[in-house]
Amino acid sequence: MAQNIKQDLKSFYAYARNKTKCKVQVGPLTTQDDNTVSSAAEMVNAFNDYFISLFTKEDTSRLPAPVTLTNIKCSDVNFTISDVYDKLAKLHPDKVAGPDNLMSPRFLLQIKDYVTYPLYLLFRKSLDEDCIVPTDWKNANISPIHKKGSRNKAENYRPISLTSQICELFESIIKRHCCEAP
Repeated sequence: MAQNIKQDLKSFYAYARNKTKCKVQVGPLTTQDDNTVSSAAEMVNAFNDYFISLFTKEDTSRLPAPVTLTNIKCSDVNFTISDVYDKLAKLHPDKVAGPDNLMSPRFLLQIKDYVTYPLYLLFRKSLDEDCIVPTDWKNANISPIHKKGSRNKAENYRPISLTSQICELFESIIKRHCCEAP
């Protein structure tokens, strides 16, 4: 760890946090109606209620009609095996894995030579078949991150969405194509 400290600060800080006696934990929480909850299920529900209240439903009654571009298809997105490899090589190893816990960026970096071609085939098939993606890619883990103030109030946390790293890789390939398109 000492030899790689400049490239992998996150592991150092994780090790240092692991050795401290004071563990930072969430809860108990005070809900919006001033009840105190301490069980994991109750705290999840408190965060869920608060995070849902942050989002407003958009008035879609006055949106303009979308312009359909019949000559552009998902299958028109061009990328190569080397594009997939380059995206895999640029993953940040200290990022957290999404709901598919097995596919952490660190793991994907270690196996990039073996998974580049299968991922290329998967991405290509997804685009060629009406842009259908695996259902697992649509899932996310939402984690509360403390912002400021009392740790006992859900209002002092912000939600972070942890999605599939493979899906993020696929999205970045599509985004690059869209940004380069004339």
